[in-house]
Amino acid sequence: FGIHALLVVTVTLSPAPAAAQGENDVTGEDLYPPLWDLAPGNLLDFPVKDNKIVISAWNYQDRLGVYKSLLSASAKYFDAFGPQNSGNILWGLPLQHGWQFRTGRLADPSRVTSCGFENGELLCQSVRSWWSCMNYYLSIIPFLGAVEAGLFGQLPYEIEILPPEEQKDDFCYSVKDCWSRMPKLMDDWKAFFEYLLCTEHKAVRSASISSFKLDDALGLMWKAHTSSIAYALPKFHD
Repeated sequence: FGIHALLVVTVTLSPAPAAAQGENDVTGEDLYPPLWDLAPGNLLDFPVKDNKIVISAWNYQDRLGVYKSLLSASAKYFDAFGPQNSGNILWGLPLQHGWQFRTGRLADPSRVTSCGFENGELLCQSVRSWWSCMNYYLSIIPFLGAVEAGLFGQLPYEIEILPPEEQKDDFCYSVKDCWSRMPKLMDDWKAFFEYLLCTEHKAVRSASISSFKLDDALGLMWKAHTSSIAYALPKFHD
């Protein structure tokens, strides 16, 4: 259930302002995930405690901030493919997650708790939600792979991901923890981000002569994306 939806990878954003689009087109707000402007845009925008950047992965706004940080840090590699980072192949991940939030798929399906509901904790992502759990492996794991690859440079603090209240053994919470539990999956995501980094010193505006090859990047991302789904799927039941 939901596998085809999880396999969405790329979405092209229209660079045209909403006012310039036809009346039947989406509004500017619909181009981005809900609350995109309010999500942390930089890793140092997250709380720092005990010399660690602390991210609450079971809060929609924090998880969205992870995506926003990834898109910002990788933007320069996709300059040749669209203005304002619109050609970044990572866009499909936060856009799909925004759809999950907008349609209530991240809320507690049992309704035992108020997690994810408008009259309760709207920004809460329930660990009882199949969608929320599966998305962890398409957000936090790629993010930690990017940290390990060096996409964010030399960070002044370690990264700590806060655990959910239940099913703690189904997830990992730091680069070291994730490498010890799922080295192959972490290696796949690290390889994608390392590919971006290895092209940096040769980067030029024209995609035709750049060492960056979009097909190569898509291939590495697709491999990591499908590896995340294959690893996580047996853990969770809808």
